[in-house]
Amino acid sequence: MSHPSKTAPTPHSTSDSKSMHTINNVANFLQDQLLSNEIKELNQRGAIIHQENIELYKQFSAVQQQNSELQKKVSEAEDVNPTEQHSHMSYNVKNSVYLTTPISLELSQPKQQINETSARNMKLW
Repeated sequence: MSHPSKTAPTPHSTSDSKSMHTINNVANFLQDQLLSNEIKELNQRGAIIHQENIELYKQFSAVQQQNSELQKKVSEAEDVNPTEQHSHMSYNVKNSVYLTTPISLELSQPKQQINETSARNMKLW
């Protein structure tokens, strides 16, 4: 039986192996750097968005406070002068919402009902 002969590593093959290992290390390092840079950028963007949210919340709170104060003034004005309310504005207490659409109600004459007496009178004629 013949055994395959083992070839001794040539100096060329070990240097190729080391070169591949070095290339892989450099590629991994560069990939890690790219990912690290991307994480830093995302963290910076997240911090900016967080700061914008804080500012928006402050603005929202200020507008909400102004709205509350205005509603209080309107309520006080209605309590002081209830006969001087605008006919086109109605206030819904349940929802605390002003309806700006005017509500139009009309009176109409009741439909004439024919009762038994008028029916008999009509027959007599």
